[in-house]
Amino acid sequence: MPASKPLTPVTSSPAVGSRSNPSTGKDSIVALRIIGDIHGEIGRYRECLEGSLDSIQLGDFSIKAEDFILSDADRLIPIEGDHRILLGNHDDYGALRTGRCGKVLTNPITDRDILHRWGLLKGTPVGTVFYVSGAESPDRSLRTEGRDWWREEELTFGQARECLLEWESSIGDLNNPINIVVTHDCPSRVAHMMHGDSRPTFTQQLLQEMWEIHKPNLWVFGHHHRSETIHFEETTFRCLDEGEFIDIYP
Repeated sequence: MPASKPLTPVTSSPAVGSRSNPSTGKDSIVALRIIGDIHGEIGRYRECLEGSLDSIQLGDFSIKAEDFILSDADRLIPIEGDHRILLGNHDDYGALRTGRCGKVLTNPITDRDILHRWGLLKGTPVGTVFYVSGAESPDRSLRTEGRDWWREEELTFGQARECLLEWESSIGDLNNPINIVVTHDCPSRVAHMMHGDSRPTFTQQLLQEMWEIHKPNLWVFGHHHRSETIHFEETTFRCLDEGEFIDIYP
């Protein structure tokens, strides 16, 4: 299976393989940009998108109606490209179901922009990417359902089983090899490496089982609010801090 290219951080100068963004005249990087937790800081998110035409935000975007009140000036700045949001544990799933999402960039959020639950994202600059949403909120006992906690924050047992089945099926597709996984949380073994003794959550156990079935070259996640790289067996695990991003080149 072909190896992934090294992660290359964005610099102030145009990167090799950049292209011009017709809406701004600025150079845009032909890469998949992965962005860490945002927690409602829309201005910070827009800064993370600068120069990118393809991105995935790793969740905890904070999808609530009140997060999407932007100034008219903000709405007049178009952002081109394919920019997707993976759901975390601090995202209002109800707002998605009822269409209360409002506007983030210049257009309303649609199902096309949201990576629900789990699945394959094909056609990115780095090929096919497998994604899994959600995590357990460690402080959920202090939160109020429907206001700042949503029970859909983790997959159900049945959904996890379907996710594993799709993962097993997908890794056998030689036409779309999966070398990159993006998730909100991380496998339980990686969480243990980062935090020491801790109770593995349901989501972490699911992701651990996925990793034991197939070890991709690169696994990028957020949720833990720290910047860290762990090389373990065949996989490089990259944890992104809040507002941090990396570019992955084809």
